[in-house]
Amino acid sequence: SASPGKSGYIVLHNLLHHGFPGRLYPVNPSADSILGLRAYASVAQLPEPPDLVFIVVPREHVLRVVRECEERKARALVIVSAGFGEVGGDGARLEAELRQVLARSGMRAIGPNTVGFANAGRKVVGSFVPFPRWIDGTVALAGQSGLFAGGLLHELMAREELSPGIRLAVSFGNKIDLDEVDFLDYASRDPEIRVIALHLESLKRPREFFRVARRLS
Repeated sequence: SASPGKSGYIVLHNLLHHGFPGRLYPVNPSADSILGLRAYASVAQLPEPPDLVFIVVPREHVLRVVRECEERKARALVIVSAGFGEVGGDGARLEAELRQVLARSGMRAIGPNTVGFANAGRKVVGSFVPFPRWIDGTVALAGQSGLFAGGLLHELMAREELSPGIRLAVSFGNKIDLDEVDFLDYASRDPEIRVIALHLESLKRPREFFRVARRLS
């Protein structure tokens, strides 16, 4: 979005404000530029295949955008948009179609229904929660609920004292693809991380989860 205060605008602002060093391409068919960056009308018009796409559009447009990402050879997605499996009915059917696209394309995805993620080591703060600052540290934090993860992270980053610092954070949302096992495995490879905390409402792969957790502990 080109409108300050909207989720898509805040995602882009966070990436810029927190120092992401790579190339950023806003996609908006109604804007020429957003936050000083040239905007493109569609994913198909991007000058190169994107490593990562944040999808922040109404539910009815998500499947079309994901298919555009598949055609453009995108590598990964963060599907912020909500209204899928968590609401049932048409949302659940759409989520099943998204799974099919991911399975055939090889793209990886967080979400849908996520507030995003942050990787301080890579200077990626990709979330619509308006963080005034991000404090790096030795903690990795994951939450299934965006309300919990986003609210807790905002509180921690707003503290003037005793903030633990967060190296890696993610809101899983509906776990259409990447889940807590992937998070544990990824976090275990970062030598800066000393503590891993998770707030989960379900286990997608319980046997694998306990196997990886035992190895880490």
